Amino acid sequence: MRDLNLFVPTSSLLRNFQIYPLTLYGNPRVRPPAKLLKFQPSDHEAVRALFRDGIQEHIIPSFTHAISQPLHITVTLCFFTVGYILGGGSVVLALLAGGLWIGLLYYCCYEFCAGYVRLKLNTDMRDIAGFYLSSPDNCFWVAEAEINSRPQIMGIVAVEGKEPPDSGQKYGELFRMSVSSASRHTGLN
Repeated sequence: MRDLNLFVPTSSLLRNFQIYPLTLYGNPRVRPPAKLLKFQPSDHEAVRALFRDGIQEHIIPSFTHAISQPLHITVTLCFFTVGYILGGGSVVLALLAGGLWIGLLYYCCYEFCAGYVRLKLNTDMRDIAGFYLSSPDNCFWVAEAEINSRPQIMGIVAVEGKEPPDSGQKYGELFRMSVSSASRHTGLN
């Protein structure tokens, strides 16, 4: 896996950075300009909710991908067949056996995403200021826009400054990047 090499700007340079909305893919939604701001402790709950929702959106697509793999299709058909044979020709037992396998596959996809969310919410996302803002090479930004005269967090990203031991050249690694589903394809991402 290649590392992402990029310049790690200081948060003071990006304090009033404006992201202007674009119309992408024929999407007529227009959002007010978003400001990229340094994380504040008052943003904590909204940031955690945005991160959780963004990761959990992957449960259904990952299940759909898993169930459509040739091996899983074969195993599903085997469960239906074995259930039918062992049930003495019972269609109900065949459906139950296949349904149990499909349920197990969904549960695995759910636990993979939910387990990741639980892990991250109990580690670095528990104390964002302490984890990401304690070092001058790290930062955590929120993209905020005013909607109905109320500021709402539309996206998040963390940058952790890294320096390989032998090169002396710094690079930034992006973490926790997430954009609200309502703000995608509007120029924010």
